[in-house]
Amino acid sequence: MTEINQQQWDADEKEILRENTAQAIHERLETQDNLRSRYERRWIWELFQNALDASTSSPELKIQIRFNESFVFSHNGAPFTSREILHLIFHGSTKRESTGTIGRYGTGFLTTHILSRQVHVRGQLQTAQHFDFTLDRSGATPTDLIQAMERSRLQLLESLLPRPASHSDWTEFEYPLSAPNTERLVEQTLSDFANIAVAVVAFNPKIRSITLDGKIRGKYELLSTDTLDSTGTLGTNCVALRIGDPEGAEDAHNVILVSDNELSVLLFLQRGNNLVIASPNEVPRIFVAFPLYGTQFLPFPFLMNAPGGIPTEERNGLFLGSDHDRQANSQNKLLVERGCEFYQSAVALVASRNWQCLHQLAHFGISGEFDWLDAAWLAGLLKRTQNELFLRKN
Repeated sequence: MTEINQQQWDADEKEILRENTAQAIHERLETQDNLRSRYERRWIWELFQNALDASTSSPELKIQIRFNESFVFSHNGAPFTSREILHLIFHGSTKRESTGTIGRYGTGFLTTHILSRQVHVRGQLQTAQHFDFTLDRSGATPTDLIQAMERSRLQLLESLLPRPASHSDWTEFEYPLSAPNTERLVEQTLSDFANIAVAVVAFNPKIRSITLDGKIRGKYELLSTDTLDSTGTLGTNCVALRIGDPEGAEDAHNVILVSDNELSVLLFLQRGNNLVIASPNEVPRIFVAFPLYGTQFLPFPFLMNAPGGIPTEERNGLFLGSDHDRQANSQNKLLVERGCEFYQSAVALVASRNWQCLHQLAHFGISGEFDWLDAAWLAGLLKRTQNELFLRKN
């Protein structure tokens, strides 16, 4: 029997795995380039998701965004393990697997390459070593991509040094904005940021603050929390939050949040001191920690956050289809149904307080058609919700 050359087999296996990975990444990047509009509003939230997944050991996550000649996203989350930073290079995700992380499909970071195929990455390993390298995914072919990723790996290893005492321990991703229209894309993303950032802070207690600097400036952090109901009708599940910049508290955003450990529902109030109901307008209606773009077309007058929800791979909706044998569909439908119950409780509270513009909470429209949505189920749910509201009113 011929003796097996184990070293050769191991080398071939390693090479094949890298070729397969490069092929998958190359195809994903080609898809993004060809269907650019599908990813133009999603990319920034993949960076937020990675930051939140890195906050498992940090009670207060801070996120900073700087937009000038380049786009820089940084956070003070936990340092990387060696496996996590290698996952970032060779797979497309930081691949944090601790309990409570929300990354599901493991390729979300690739979406950020809509800005640039090259990203400058700075940060710290758990060994207290600092790294500073260029994550390179340029190249016209999978073979080019293999070579680019190998250059990134070598540059990472060459950069590893003990962290200087004066050096920040934040993780930083810097994207050059030299490609056509990327600067305009960042401007559009950040100009549409305010109401979504308010919801993100309300839905994610771990996020201490989000700061924007450079061409577009702003700061969003939780300024105050007030329990609205002391009679026990809603217990401590309903609170009023003020979110904004501590140096401009008079311009803070007010929201009502009804929540438990599995679900949250948010109602917008008009900015200022008056308790007046406002419309969510173009904000996505469903969040899994961060917005699912596509759900802004759902006819809900409220926002819902379901951290345990199962989103589509494109993060443009939840699996809410008609196939009841699929656990994702049945699980997500239960969450949305509970969200409508939370919404009814919030309406009952604000109605009892005689707040202005309550008609904003009655704006149920007709949903569009989506491949992830059972439209008949949603229409029935909205009808039942409206009937329940009518019965409560009378």
